[in-house]
Amino acid sequence: MAFKTLDSTNTSRGTLYHPIVTLCDKKASVLSPAAVALMEVKKGGKIAFTQDEENTRDWYISKNKNGFLLSVEDKRGKNLNFSCRNAVRQIQESLDNHKVLKCKVGSEFRTINNQKCWPLLVITK
Repeated sequence: MAFKTLDSTNTSRGTLYHPIVTLCDKKASVLSPAAVALMEVKKGGKIAFTQDEENTRDWYISKNKNGFLLSVEDKRGKNLNFSCRNAVRQIQESLDNHKVLKCKVGSEFRTINNQKCWPLLVITK
């Protein structure tokens, strides 16, 4: 007999509790409060995206001094916004998806080029 338990780790409670990045090519992209906490980033910090060149649908997000600037523009001040239209379009093209992408930020990072990189797991298609 198999059992399924629903708790805060596997039940949707919105972006406050889940590390989510929303990638938009027409307006600012957004890191959820949980993603901000996971990656330990703050306003004024910078992030970048890394693509696996062998598995071109695999993308990672990282802190990066040459990355896209994070700012606070929402009324609650909990999300961090950033603009990276060209990068978002490259990610969309690699996934054959030209809509707004909502991605979960994986909790386990990999070290790539001496950077902590968290995998992006596409939620919306």
